[in-house]
Amino acid sequence: VGSQLASRVTRRRIRATIPHSEATKSYVYNGWQCGYRHQAGAKEVPAVLLIHPIGIGMSSWFFEPLMAQLGELSRPPEVFAPDLLGCGQSDGWDPQERGLFIPLDYVRQCEELWRQAIGRPCVVVVQGGLAPVGISLASRMTDSWDGSRAVSRLVLCSPPVWNEIADGLPRESVVRNYDLWTGPLGRMGYSALRRRRFVRFFSNRILFAGDADETWLDKSCAEACEPLKEHPVFAFNAGVVASRGLGHELVSLS
Repeated sequence: VGSQLASRVTRRRIRATIPHSEATKSYVYNGWQCGYRHQAGAKEVPAVLLIHPIGIGMSSWFFEPLMAQLGELSRPPEVFAPDLLGCGQSDGWDPQERGLFIPLDYVRQCEELWRQAIGRPCVVVVQGGLAPVGISLASRMTDSWDGSRAVSRLVLCSPPVWNEIADGLPRESVVRNYDLWTGPLGRMGYSALRRRRFVRFFSNRILFAGDADETWLDKSCAEACEPLKEHPVFAFNAGVVASRGLGHELVSLS
């Protein structure tokens, strides 16, 4: 789905009627300062909400190429790309000081951005293993959130397979994995994984059809070395984001 979206955007390289304008802004969710990228666009078309993957040095910058291509459409959409808690320009997360309900706090963080800045139906685009966040956004119904009204389309790019999302992961496995990642061996592993040599190897092997460019490597490595950036990676790699089964939510959206 992601490659098809990108190819459609690439084929339509038409000069935008609205000037390309990207800015980094912020808002507050539950006491957390949250950063997001905003690109102006046509108000008469649905806005686009981009949810970045979690990995070594990942944040909203992941979507810079897509945002640039969307800005070249004849009627470019307004684009919002939040930095999830603990990532990018959002507040760092230290589990020793404050807990997070993952992925629920990511979902609520995006809901708050919608309430404060978007305020109309939007297309939600989610990359990779963050699919549960997008599915929850589109299906949740609470006193303050109606996913069916707020999300007009949901695009899952390279998500886990249906059964993995529907069934979730065993709690015992997630706890064991998290203890491993947050222990001495896991921290040593993270120090090795954020080295440029490994980031290049992983990106070339898994993420890119060709070779990763130097800009990608620069941004990945620089952000991975910032304080507290390891905690979202530990939680994601342990399986916390995918721990709860979303079978009912998937059926309701299909």
